[in-house]
Amino acid sequence: MNKIKNMKNNNKHNKNLEKYWGELWKSKEKEKYFEEMLCDYLIKYKYHKIEDVLKRLPKNAKILEVGCGNSFWLRLIKKHHPKFKLYGLDISKKSVEISKKYGIDAKIGDIRKAPYKDNQFDLVFSWGVIEHFDETEEAIKEHIRITKKRGYAIIDT
Repeated sequence: MNKIKNMKNNNKHNKNLEKYWGELWKSKEKEKYFEEMLCDYLIKYKYHKIEDVLKRLPKNAKILEVGCGNSFWLRLIKKHHPKFKLYGLDISKKSVEISKKYGIDAKIGDIRKAPYKDNQFDLVFSWGVIEHFDETEEAIKEHIRITKKRGYAIIDT
């Protein structure tokens, strides 16, 4: 009985997450604000975390950002590594629409059940995603499952 109750609560929680992130990316002003704010933050404090890994990847590497939002990260990577194949995964339909607008191969989906084959990406990364789920372990396992055997999975909360 508790299992059914927990499943109902999780479904409600998932819908709330989708609604929250969808609303966040709806307005152009918010998108611009986050882009400007994220630009300084990401470059100063986050980019160094993956810069070394990016240099080690093959020239045609496949990279997935989980919780891609407006794909700012992927666009930044593309600027420095134009031959990489870039993918985004987000629970929000609006985020995926924005990402596609920038030429990112983005999908609507949930990292707890990632819609990708095993060993598909050279790098899978997420910033501030898995802490939003009760099923953190499932999210981590999926990051690893879809990363190639000699690839990299980077998770930051």
